Amino acid sequence: MLTMSRGKAVPPLLFALALTAVVAPSSPTRAVGISTLTEDGAWSWFSDPRAFCVGDVVYAGWVTTLGDIQAGAYDLLDGDTFAFDLEVEFGADDHNYPAFCQTSDGHYTAFYSGHAVDNTCGLFRTALYPDDITCWGPRDSTGIYVPGSGGTTYSNPYQVPGETDEYYLFWRGGDWKPNYAVGTYDPGTRLWLWQHKGQLITTTFGRPYVKYAHGGDRIGLAFTDGHPKDTPSNIYYAEIARLGANDMAYYRADGTLIKPLNYGGLEPCEADTVFNRLADPEMTGDNSWIWDVAFDDEGRPVVAFASFPSLSNHQYHWARYEGGVWNDEILVADAGGSVADTTLGNPQYYYSGGIALDPLDPSTTYVSITNILGGSDLEMRVRHPDGTWTSECIMGGTDADNMRPVVPRSRPDDTRMVAWMSGRYDYFKNTPLLFGRVTRDSVYVGLPLPECASSRDDGSDHIYYETTVKLWVDPVVTSVSDQLEVSSLKLHAPRPNPFTAHSEIHYSLGRSGHVTVRIYDVAGRLVRTLIDEAVSAGLRTTVWDGLDDRGVRASSGVYFVRAEFQGAAENRRVVLVR
Repeated sequence: MLTMSRGKAVPPLLFALALTAVVAPSSPTRAVGISTLTEDGAWSWFSDPRAFCVGDVVYAGWVTTLGDIQAGAYDLLDGDTFAFDLEVEFGADDHNYPAFCQTSDGHYTAFYSGHAVDNTCGLFRTALYPDDITCWGPRDSTGIYVPGSGGTTYSNPYQVPGETDEYYLFWRGGDWKPNYAVGTYDPGTRLWLWQHKGQLITTTFGRPYVKYAHGGDRIGLAFTDGHPKDTPSNIYYAEIARLGANDMAYYRADGTLIKPLNYGGLEPCEADTVFNRLADPEMTGDNSWIWDVAFDDEGRPVVAFASFPSLSNHQYHWARYEGGVWNDEILVADAGGSVADTTLGNPQYYYSGGIALDPLDPSTTYVSITNILGGSDLEMRVRHPDGTWTSECIMGGTDADNMRPVVPRSRPDDTRMVAWMSGRYDYFKNTPLLFGRVTRDSVYVGLPLPECASSRDDGSDHIYYETTVKLWVDPVVTSVSDQLEVSSLKLHAPRPNPFTAHSEIHYSLGRSGHVTVRIYDVAGRLVRTLIDEAVSAGLRTTVWDGLDDRGVRASSGVYFVRAEFQGAAENRRVVLVR
């Protein structure tokens, strides 16, 4: 188990994965299955990129139960994990986690802020060395203060299309509206110069929530009228792209010019309406909240969001712009209610478990769905060319919350992955703690957080989120030939894993022949023979129900799945939990 020190860097440690592929030492391969990025971490879903890949390293940011803001790294090849404290006891609020960009010289900058704290500016730190999170420069500030009670929240750094060292920083300002600035980075000094440009989206009422996607020559914006508990909201879409050589403008999904950026903030009525809350309220409810946006391989925008037929029934939607219209599909008709404890003061009825799009392939989505045990399961849903969807459970079957998934940006093309929070979640902050803030004068001040109206009744007073951050990694299965590089056998990761009732075991054969698939315990004793017969070529599936060959329930523990085919053999670990 990874143990993090607070207030100092943690040296790299070898983390024993719950699941790994058994591979030859001479052939480095990405570890697959479920691993833990941190034993203590949480995030909201309106600051991104919060996770990204560079080669075979996954980087991510989170905030701990005590309010430490951390940047972490996980090596996909050897399982090493590392974490660095960007701030200590900054604020135990899941909104305070960092978002990252990598500059032209390979340095990372982490952006963060205190959630809705008056008189604050956006903060950031830039790493001292390229491709490294072990050494960071001092805390700096954008110096931009937007008047109002909303403070500075939700940092989203994105490269300006067509520029090398210019970045947009999107955030919610003190006026409770999405604002934006342009930052110029100097590779020679590693310094940033920021200029506030104004409101990005403007409304008469409400505080719009926005998700962003970088599409190379454009930035996609998917947003709401406001917070669903305050403002009944539609889902809207627009893009930022070039207007001539020097200017930027807002556009609709079909490429129609709306107006230049310097004409002022975008109004919802000027954008595409992806979801009209009044179109079919009996089916979808009359409110919504945005979760994700991405571009498919044809450049079409895809938007993921939740609607609310009732407070206990959150629906997940997948909408794509195609043929001049938005095709809105209900992906999950009933994902359950809020993952938050709505008996607390300031109840959060609209905190769905969450839905994430894979930026490289938004037909692959990850959804969090409430289960009968009071927790939530994380599932992968894949949309096929014929419009059908298939699902696979990644983690669940317990009373733990598996929620707020995110696919690391720039993941390897041949490897699927998703990160998420797993544990217990009731509220977005833990109290009481010191809340650190930086004022316009960059003075660090300790302020007490307000007490919540009530506390937990299970003995863990004022601990409202206690979550780990998990990562699931698996080879992309597009066809049998894609997976059979050396032999004609490929054994894929069991799903779900760990499991309580049954686990599906998928394997690919390049040609027909006799196959055996067996389960062994850690001592090498045969537990169960699942397959021992001739099987035709293709992607095949068998199921282990946790019984041995005598029909007796196997005990909890680690087991090995071994597949053999015409002289080739592969192994996978699977964990049974009773």
